[in-house]
Amino acid sequence: MAISFEIDASTWVDTIGTISKENVMSGEKSFRVSILFAIAAWVLPIAGAPAAAATLQLFVDANASGIGATGSKNQPFKFVKDAVDVGRLQSAIYSDIKITLLPGQHTVTLPVLLDYPVKLQGSNAPVYDAAGRPTGTVPASSESRITAAAGFGNQAVISVQPAAGSASVTGVSVSLVTLQRADSAAAAIVKLKNAQSFTVSDVLIRGTGAAAGVDAYASSGYVKKVYVSNVSACGICLAGGTPISPAYVYVIQNRSVTNQAGALLLTGTTKDGSTLTAQVNNNALSENAVGRTGSMNRQAA
Repeated sequence: MAISFEIDASTWVDTIGTISKENVMSGEKSFRVSILFAIAAWVLPIAGAPAAAATLQLFVDANASGIGATGSKNQPFKFVKDAVDVGRLQSAIYSDIKITLLPGQHTVTLPVLLDYPVKLQGSNAPVYDAAGRPTGTVPASSESRITAAAGFGNQAVISVQPAAGSASVTGVSVSLVTLQRADSAAAAIVKLKNAQSFTVSDVLIRGTGAAAGVDAYASSGYVKKVYVSNVSACGICLAGGTPISPAYVYVIQNRSVTNQAGALLLTGTTKDGSTLTAQVNNNALSENAVGRTGSMNRQAA
């Protein structure tokens, strides 16, 4: 049985302080030993007891200098890639990795590759309608924008896929960001391939130049409260999965509008036995043109 729990940092500090005070009269050596004992007792779990989940929080500020950056809120990284790379290196140590993009324009020249469990979140404060669906409006003061630079090519801006040698990637989420391109391409803005327990939520996709907004292949998870418009193919495209990487997708409270080949596409693949289960609730899917004027490349796993 897996049990998760949290340890309040202030309680831990108070405990160390209490132990230290009891030993401080015995001299400096005893004081140091008591501190080390307290730390060891916290880091090393008792046999049979579950280890506490550790969280790594990294910050990115496109307006920062990047000099001496550690990824902390006071010394944030300048580039998204730096934070993603550090998170990947630390993914064997931390069970919960959060990367927060502060408001501003975050330009990328390569896909943001999320191939390990990570939460990539911006600072957007989206405006919703009475039904809880996004309107496509985000106050400029809060907006975290990821933009693919000119010459980006036929690649997804956000790519969620397994690392080499892995069958799938689990537990990736993308939220509260604006995603867009600077030029046209036969690729999606967000592409998920063999991703399980994913979440794409509260994201604003300005799709001008892209083939699709969210394109999920053999993936299971949530597409929720996403606004996508003006792509040349489908706003949200879902393809079937396999027994190894099934496709169970919840499509909830999204607004997919003014896309040239439809708001939502459910399709199979060339793989034998491909299946897709989708639950579609409370979405605004209007003003999408009839007929396909763009193209999109999708390759089977």
